[in-house]
Amino acid sequence: MMKIQTATLKTLGLTFLLYIALTVTGSIILTGVWQSGIDASSMTHQELTHYAAQADMIRVGSALIGAFSAVICAAFATSRSAQASFRPAMYFAVMLIIYGVVSVVLHPEHSLLQQLSKLIAPIPLCLVGAWLARIVSSKRTSGQSSLNNPHTGA
Repeated sequence: MMKIQTATLKTLGLTFLLYIALTVTGSIILTGVWQSGIDASSMTHQELTHYAAQADMIRVGSALIGAFSAVICAAFATSRSAQASFRPAMYFAVMLIIYGVVSVVLHPEHSLLQQLSKLIAPIPLCLVGAWLARIVSSKRTSGQSSLNNPHTGA
């Protein structure tokens, strides 16, 4: 029993690092694309930061990056788990909610909708990720069993 808990904690730690890596990489790419469409040569760093915070492309893009990263990471946590349940994805959702609380405190300038989504969205997104991982896993399992059984006609 202790090995399962340790393995789950390691998987969740790795999953959270993956989430950070995906969101940071996505944000860097998004910011680069956004900056290529504006003339930032005459702006100070503070003006550019303020302008970016108001840009719809950055807000929507950041939300999409976070959502896709949450789904991918929840699927990863579920697929790496020895348990055949949604539990690892729900543990990851709790981690994202805690991360969202920190984000709400650090970014009080975000709209109420953005703040609420940081706290509510992790649960359905992680459930979708776990569901996708289980579908892929069951297809792999059924595909392997048909290859191992010569009587299936496959």
